[in-house]
Amino acid sequence: MREGDPRNGMDERASFGIIFSKIPYLPQILSRSGWSASFVLDGGVPKLENIVVPGQGPMPLIDVTASLGKSAVTWTDLRWIRESWKGPIIIKGLSAC
Repeated sequence: MREGDPRNGMDERASFGIIFSKIPYLPQILSRSGWSASFVLDGGVPKLENIVVPGQGPMPLIDVTASLGKSAVTWTDLRWIRESWKGPIIIKGLSAC
């Protein structure tokens, strides 16, 4: 969670009480009925076509926060990056556990 997210209401909008958290936006949603209908007909939350989960296909946008929270870069990942990229690499936030 980024420091500004709670201040900007991000934790509320991404919570499971999504219906109740959207009530303040109801006038905007109703005034844009064409967009709302298109959003629902397209399947709602878009998928990230550039992030493919093996065996599941493109990652739904709504799963990104949870996935980032579970992800960890390992030394194996760094080895793969080095093999793929010969330019300089800067590592930020390295901690020894």
